[in-house]
Amino acid sequence: MSSDPVFSFGGLAVSSFQLLVVSASLLVIAALLLLFRPRQTKVVVQRSVLTDEIFVLLARIADALERQAAIEESRYANALASKNTADTRSTEASASPNAMPYSMFGREIHPQS
Repeated sequence: MSSDPVFSFGGLAVSSFQLLVVSASLLVIAALLLLFRPRQTKVVVQRSVLTDEIFVLLARIADALERQAAIEESRYANALASKNTADTRSTEASASPNAMPYSMFGREIHPQS
């Protein structure tokens, strides 16, 4: 009895060794096709006034977008900082000096003074 597993595809019994040989041969054929393929033509863009102008315009657009992103980022950071300071002031003002904090188990924590 053979220990090689047999797969059935449409009534055709194929062993795992046969699948290995077929896949290796397909890999070799693909490598040969890549090796002997016709060389591709290279496209070279020649410098012209139009391509230089497009480059300058794209550079200006990129700079403007970077400046706009920096402005928005600083606005967001300033708004967040002012919100944090306002929240800190309101919690400091609302907290009573004699408040007794609780632990996570519901027991009172006595501050050591």
